[in-house]
Amino acid sequence: MSDNKPYFDKEKQQKALDWLDTKWKDKKCECCKQDSWTISDFLIASPRFEGAITIGGKVSPQVIVTCNNCGNTKLFNAMVMQILEAENV
Repeated sequence: MSDNKPYFDKEKQQKALDWLDTKWKDKKCECCKQDSWTISDFLIASPRFEGAITIGGKVSPQVIVTCNNCGNTKLFNAMVMQILEAENV
């Protein structure tokens, strides 16, 4: 991966948006009832917890979607969305 090109580029972001359009039926925020969301331009992966935080090993990369009104944040699995393949994680 090049240092100049982010991994979660515009093409992958559009793939995530297309996936969300087909899967996410009611986009109203359950907190504020608005329906304006922003997709992040990066992925996150939380460390595993097995009695303690585990560094290294398998992770679950997530796409971040945030309500533009109240900040409510949703995470969607990037592998389920087919943004990443299991061998890359």
